[in-house]
Amino acid sequence: MKVINQPVEVVDYYEHSIGSGLGVSAVCYVELKVGSYSASFGVAKDSNIMTAAIKALVCGVNRKIGTISPS
Repeated sequence: MKVINQPVEVVDYYEHSIGSGLGVSAVCYVELKVGSYSASFGVAKDSNIMTAAIKALVCGVNRKIGTISPS
């Protein structure tokens, strides 16, 4: 597991639902910056919008740290 010592800034956030009634799902999209690196994006879907938002944030950070070369 990689650990980063960089600030994470949410640049943009969007959410919406898929479906209606009891079977609705929430989808969250985030654009973020990790440290001084270029933008990264994360997307997640869950039955709970807060969980979808956290998953999207983790997805975006994981995508970015996967592209950062170790020093």
